[in-house]
Amino acid sequence: MEIIGFGRIRQGEPLIDHRAWFLAQIPPDWEGKRIRLTARLEGDETSGGLRGYYRGIVCGAFAAYLRNEGVGGATPDMAHEILAQMFLSLGPCPVTGMPRTRSTRAGSMSAEEFRGYLDEQVLPYLTQECHLEIPEPDPAKRSPRRIRELQRRDERASRGAVSR
Repeated sequence: MEIIGFGRIRQGEPLIDHRAWFLAQIPPDWEGKRIRLTARLEGDETSGGLRGYYRGIVCGAFAAYLRNEGVGGATPDMAHEILAQMFLSLGPCPVTGMPRTRSTRAGSMSAEEFRGYLDEQVLPYLTQECHLEIPEPDPAKRSPRRIRELQRRDERASRGAVSR
């Protein structure tokens, strides 16, 4: 079992965000046992928020779409796996033959790469192919390419052209 928490170092001491929640996740049978603590920099401040938007809003909307299309029990995690297989496939494992995908975790994919994955692959697919209207994230979390794309869409709409 792995429990992941977040925090900050302040005056040389670790401070855990949502400490009560984090401590409540620790199973009682761990009492008195040795544990491993690992600290690493979280990176780009927008990274966590954008990944939360992706998992909560984008994958949630795609999971609802899948359920409406007859994929019973589709969850946001399942939706993420499908999107990752479509856009982040590394091909089959040479040993097992199982499909592999590149991880979207902060340590494996930079915030800028993640923005590109979301803005240039996932959102266009979901809006154009699945006809989903997904609310946009905070403008500070959009990639420059997506900002230009939205500006062009708004310009076309203001001229009376229908855009999807």
